[in-house]
Amino acid sequence: MKKIVSNVLIVSTQLIIGALFLFMLFSDSNEDNKVVVVENDNLNKMADAVSELFVADQMENKVDEQKEVDLISEEERKAQEEAAAKAKAEEEARIAAEKAAQEEAARIAAEKAAQEEAARNAITVSASGYLSKPAAGFNVTTGNQTYSLSDSDFAILATVVNCEANRNSKDDVLAVMSVILNRADRNGTSPISVVAAYGQFSCYTGTGTTVSDSVASVMRDALNGIRNNDYYSFGSWTSGISSNYIANGGNRYY
Repeated sequence: MKKIVSNVLIVSTQLIIGALFLFMLFSDSNEDNKVVVVENDNLNKMADAVSELFVADQMENKVDEQKEVDLISEEERKAQEEAAAKAKAEEEARIAAEKAAQEEAARIAAEKAAQEEAARNAITVSASGYLSKPAAGFNVTTGNQTYSLSDSDFAILATVVNCEANRNSKDDVLAVMSVILNRADRNGTSPISVVAAYGQFSCYTGTGTTVSDSVASVMRDALNGIRNNDYYSFGSWTSGISSNYIANGGNRYY
């Protein structure tokens, strides 16, 4: 609106100035040498008004320009915020996906380990092939309490059995395992707790070892319920602590 008024005033001023010029040009010849001075306060006021309108119009243009700049800046800020929010959401989604994948991999690994352990411990046991010696207190039985050990605990137990038993006799290996498991039954503890008890098994080191297939097979039979005695202790062949033994050169049990 201000621009329209300004344009109208400018055109009006130009028309007035043009009229004055024509008036001076066609005035009487007697007045040719006179200086025509037109004093008109209205003209001055009009000029001032036009000037003010020019200034106001310039200021309005600057305001409009600043608003446009501010609008662009606001749009850029919103775009940046949206881009940052999108990037954050994508990063969070990536982290969540990685975590889910890791958890799934861990679950699968644990399930596989459990299946392998179950398959390993689900051996069909047979008492055939083991010697009974009732007069010395050795009777092969099945259906006794079973124990499931991890690979690391099995290796730790193997260290003790491999050291304490006569490895050339599966019956003496079973006898040593029977003593350990008899104590575990009585105490309500694990076989590892039995062999780790202070001052009980000098061969216990807390570390694991790999034993021969024959020793490992007897150990698994014992863990799956086969026993050949009800004893809780044993000593070396030369200890003379007892006359009860299952194999020549094996331990004496009591």
